[in-house]
Amino acid sequence: MDYFVYNNDEANNIVEMYFAGLKKDLSHLNNSDEISIILTGSLARSEGTWRLINGKVELISDIEFIVLVSDNKNKEGIRSAIDNYNANFQFFSNPFF
Repeated sequence: MDYFVYNNDEANNIVEMYFAGLKKDLSHLNNSDEISIILTGSLARSEGTWRLINGKVELISDIEFIVLVSDNKNKEGIRSAIDNYNANFQFFSNPFF
């Protein structure tokens, strides 16, 4: 999927890697059978933006999403896991993440 107004494979890969890792982290936490991540905002509309800084792709758009689970047993654990994942995801230099 192309997430950006001006397509860039590296920028698209950053988004794909972000969600692959997030899904992996959340699947270990959630005891329910189903988990869904719904992308919203500019990336969902293929209107995301990026820039090159010293030859490296940097996302300008934030990654907005909603996480749905089939039960609500571990809501705080899921929220905490997302916060921890965001703190450790290495491709973000944007302070709004």
